[in-house]
Amino acid sequence: MTSVTALYAKLRKKGFKNYVLITVCIFISILLITAFSIVMQSNTVQTVLPEGGDSRKQVTMIFSLAIAGCAMFTAYASTLFFRSKSRELGIFMALGTKKSTVARLLFGDLGLVTLVAAAAGIVLGTPMAIGIWQVFRLIVASSEMAFSLNAAAYLWPLGFALFTGLLLLVMGLRFVRRSNILDVVNEQRKSDPVKDVKGWYGIVGIAMMVLGAGGAVVLPRVMASHGYTPQAWTNLFYLLAAAGLYMLLLFVVVRGFGGKKSHYKNIITRSMMKFQGRQTVLNMCVIAVLVMAAYYAMFYTPMTLSSSNTAFASRHTDFAFHYRAGETGIPGRDSIEAIAREEGQAVSDYLEVDMANLATDGIDREWTDDGRFGDTYIEFYQEESFFSESAYNQLTGGNVDVQPGHYVFVSREGYSHNPYDYIKDMKRFTNPTTMECLPVAFQAEVSNNLLHRFILLDDTDYTQITQGLDSGWKEKWVQFDVSDPENSYTFAARLKDAIIDGSSENAAIINNYDRVEKMNAEAAGEAYEGDVVPEMQISYDMRDSGVFNTDWRYIPKFRIMDSQNLVFNIAVYLMLFIFMCIICFAAVIVIAYARCLTIALQNQQVYSDLYRLGAKRDYLYRSVRGQVARVFAVPTLVGTLIISAYYALLMYSNSGSFSPGEIQAFGVIALLIAGTSLLLWVVYRITLRKTTRMLGVDLKGVST
Repeated sequence: MTSVTALYAKLRKKGFKNYVLITVCIFISILLITAFSIVMQSNTVQTVLPEGGDSRKQVTMIFSLAIAGCAMFTAYASTLFFRSKSRELGIFMALGTKKSTVARLLFGDLGLVTLVAAAAGIVLGTPMAIGIWQVFRLIVASSEMAFSLNAAAYLWPLGFALFTGLLLLVMGLRFVRRSNILDVVNEQRKSDPVKDVKGWYGIVGIAMMVLGAGGAVVLPRVMASHGYTPQAWTNLFYLLAAAGLYMLLLFVVVRGFGGKKSHYKNIITRSMMKFQGRQTVLNMCVIAVLVMAAYYAMFYTPMTLSSSNTAFASRHTDFAFHYRAGETGIPGRDSIEAIAREEGQAVSDYLEVDMANLATDGIDREWTDDGRFGDTYIEFYQEESFFSESAYNQLTGGNVDVQPGHYVFVSREGYSHNPYDYIKDMKRFTNPTTMECLPVAFQAEVSNNLLHRFILLDDTDYTQITQGLDSGWKEKWVQFDVSDPENSYTFAARLKDAIIDGSSENAAIINNYDRVEKMNAEAAGEAYEGDVVPEMQISYDMRDSGVFNTDWRYIPKFRIMDSQNLVFNIAVYLMLFIFMCIICFAAVIVIAYARCLTIALQNQQVYSDLYRLGAKRDYLYRSVRGQVARVFAVPTLVGTLIISAYYALLMYSNSGSFSPGEIQAFGVIALLIAGTSLLLWVVYRITLRKTTRMLGVDLKGVST
């Protein structure tokens, strides 16, 4: 007599493909999460991405979306697994086997599946992360990209494995507690149909997505502009957008946009998708969300590179740098020309002008208990850099005329409004040495991509306010061109090293180092964060790092070096966002592929019956193709359109317009979307071939 254990083993062997499916789904989810977490928790990324910064928030958001997608994918695979096991449970119940016995055998399998899949995912996720990291190091040989493995990285995959185990445990308990044998036996035949939806579902879904995404982006900015604290509840608008996405995909699955003619023409395809509507819509939602996360990460690279290169190209001079007036080791004109001659270059249009750093007044804003900004006016607030109008005109060839008692602010080109809105509200400038004050009012803005953030004063006002200013607050601005800028990299590198070697330790500060804030902190008996926070420290020994080349206050602005070293300087950011893009698209492909194979597994009997009833093979082929195409095309198209519109809204809201660099980047983004779509189409064709062969309806020569 066959024992229960032996019978269970035979049934397990017969349904082995179901075990393979859930094991592979769990394995892939944990593999992706492990690789993602290792990169995120590496010392390099943790150092380069500042705590609370926008880049880290973006990375965290994409990581969260990836985890949510993997969780939904795993839950879906678990549902399919238990559905496939329903007949086995019914057989054991019919034979009078105790539920505790079945539960013991089932939970043993589930525990083994979870353990094997989790262990394989974690173990293989490590070389996957290292491999992708090393590929980027081959492309960009940055010293900052040394790989480091942080033990904390494994907390996320271990946590996800625990979640998976608990999910299977809860679903397994519900599974074995059923008492109606007929319900258990017929569970495998059940579908998740959705009721017919109204014709307005699609339009309302689109409207909800527009309102949700727009509200989440625009409302916080509107609140801030009116003195209110942007509240976390504004993120609830994303839930509205998610509900709209579900409604839209539900409408596509149940009704579609083809009208009655299309409805009857594709009645088999649409009816089969409708009877499995909940599963289908859920999978399509997950795919759409992951597509949005992948493209959001993908857009970072072209937007950053294009915007930066456009800004570099628009500079009015090839070489520029500034230094403290008291520095004696900085190379002068004779030294610069000597280095240029040695490198086969001739210096032209050499200019050297004075500039100064002064204290400005400002508004210190803190959140209050009533959710509004608490504004405190401070006369001696922060440090800003100044030119006289004549010095600025000499450098740029312009004709800016600053009225006495007024100031002009230099902003970036391509912005329809000033991102530093506070700059228009200043009322007085202070000499930090003599503490003499100059009452002022805002006059206008001019734009220049090399000298942005500088403040211009009337010549007389500039002379008056800088009278008696200590040399530590005075600076020199130097700019010039060379005879062959396209071949001037070696000259630029030598001059950069000479400038760094000639700079004193007092100049080893980052862009955000504010000596006025330091004076205020010392007056209050406090330590200035720029002197104690490690992230705000910089050393000349770091001169080859991206951090130094982007954060050092006196980093030379040499067009040839800035353009050629751009990828090097932001290599960690590029690697991280491209890595996230790869991970999310890998999840998209796996989920879509698994869903399409599920269509084949669940509908084999249906297609067999249709063929026996006289349905032609090419008709059945097109029916399968319609379902597979919807699983791939609809969520991909919806996700692509949503994230493209959302990203454009973000770019526009940041500056009030699209800069030339952003417009150029959108062109590159369009090409990337086209290339990615082609890749997904190839995966779709492979999946379609696999699915139709499983159903026995594949046809050679049928138009696709």
